Amino acid sequence: MLNTLRQNPWVSVAFCCLMQAFTTGIGSYGFALFVVPWMQEFAVERSAMMLAITGASLVAMIISPVCGWLLDRFDNKILIIASLSIFIGALVSIAVAPNYQLVIVLFVLLIPVGLVLAGPLMAYSLAARKITQRRGMAMGVTALGSSIGGLIMPFVISGLLTSFSWRSTFLVLAVIGIVLVILPALILLGAERPPKKEPDSVSLGLVNKPSIFMLGFCFMVPAMLFVGVLHNLGAFAMDIGVSQGRVAFIISSSSVMMAIGKLSAGYLSDRLNHVLIYLSLVFIMAIAMVLLALSDSIVRLILGVGLLALVMGGVAPLIANMISRHWPLESFGRVMGIVQAAAGISGLGPLMAAMIRDTSGGYPAAFMWMAALLPPAALCFIWVAARNSQPVGEAAPAGG
Repeated sequence: MLNTLRQNPWVSVAFCCLMQAFTTGIGSYGFALFVVPWMQEFAVERSAMMLAITGASLVAMIISPVCGWLLDRFDNKILIIASLSIFIGALVSIAVAPNYQLVIVLFVLLIPVGLVLAGPLMAYSLAARKITQRRGMAMGVTALGSSIGGLIMPFVISGLLTSFSWRSTFLVLAVIGIVLVILPALILLGAERPPKKEPDSVSLGLVNKPSIFMLGFCFMVPAMLFVGVLHNLGAFAMDIGVSQGRVAFIISSSSVMMAIGKLSAGYLSDRLNHVLIYLSLVFIMAIAMVLLALSDSIVRLILGVGLLALVMGGVAPLIANMISRHWPLESFGRVMGIVQAAAGISGLGPLMAAMIRDTSGGYPAAFMWMAALLPPAALCFIWVAARNSQPVGEAAPAGG
């Protein structure tokens, strides 16, 4: 029975959803809920605690290529358990931290390990290597993990904070991680050894291919537009007279739209040309940015944000499936790691939008300037697809 479960690749996909829901749900979506308790206990300003999430994002971007290299070299089950242990150890350490400086240091240095090695990068890698027939769909299902975490974990954390202190909440979350994530990993996952290593010459040439960095740009642009709008949504809504309560509803709805985008793009990427799908997503995102720039009521705001979320949900599984088809699986971790590192630059989106707004006097100009990045992203994707026109199994050279 146990061996049957371990040999079923969709069990690994389901575990990847659970794993991401835990790490991303706490490390990304749950962070905001701890800011006020930290401010109250340590008597610090909000901006000081924001250094934790900003620093963690930068560290995650920096270590992604290294973690990708690890995925291609070592047993993935060991990496999952080790990274989850570090993540849970960080939760326990933060719970007993005597000052806010140590909280920030622990969050910046340890939390990103779990967010990367027990997050989307690991999940896509496992799905790519275990699923062969419906790989795009598997990528879409796998990507649901972060959305599930975004929907569930804030409610879990909020409920815990109403009954316990923030320190006790961190300890309870650590216990939940051990019981519901680490133990299932030990039971359900078999040895997840990466494919046979390719020659170093191939590896060295592969990571230096401009196609990979251009694909990272194709991933970064939609992410930059999405987070740029999302993190400025409250201020933009105030400008056009939409209440903050409705903003919360729009943000919640965007999670649902992202989930639809992930499943749809994953399903379609098994059946349609990837260039056609990406160009369609870019076109939809352009319409969304125009709707937002013209927004003077909640209707256009909902439509614009909803379409942005739909596209952002679809881009990740599409690009992951493209990498699995056009680069050797032996190098999937490194290629995806580099792409995700490039996408980390999207964190500049909120700052860019806010600066253009302050300069121009309104968000419409910011949205239009940011939308100008979409045509170059579309051209880059077309170029990458042309350079890697044959699936890796059909082409003599790897990468391109």
